[in-house]
Amino acid sequence: MKTVYRVENAVIKEWAAPDDEVIVRPFTEVAPPVADNLIIKGFDWNNSEYIVEQVVPVALYEAQQAGFEELAMIVGELCEEVFPAEEELPEEEEPDLPVEETEVPVDETADKSEEAE
Repeated sequence: MKTVYRVENAVIKEWAAPDDEVIVRPFTEVAPPVADNLIIKGFDWNNSEYIVEQVVPVALYEAQQAGFEELAMIVGELCEEVFPAEEELPEEEEPDLPVEETEVPVDETADKSEEAE
């Protein structure tokens, strides 16, 4: 008996077949890759190989998350030391500034050229 694998999309099931049996689709004799950092997406029947996606192993992901959380705490503490919390300042009233009235000059030549047309 030989081991064959039934492949349907990303679902792989191990089967046993007689040694002299001809193996056809959806079965293959190619063993699926076994690794923590691979996700099997399917099987390429033309090239007789699995289609895989390389990912970050769970243990490494969790270690990185813990490191990022620790780093965030350190940065937060540094920000509090460098930029202390500001006390609320009372709202200041806008000062009353004197408003100067200025006369805008009018270009009289522009009006005459429009009337001539």
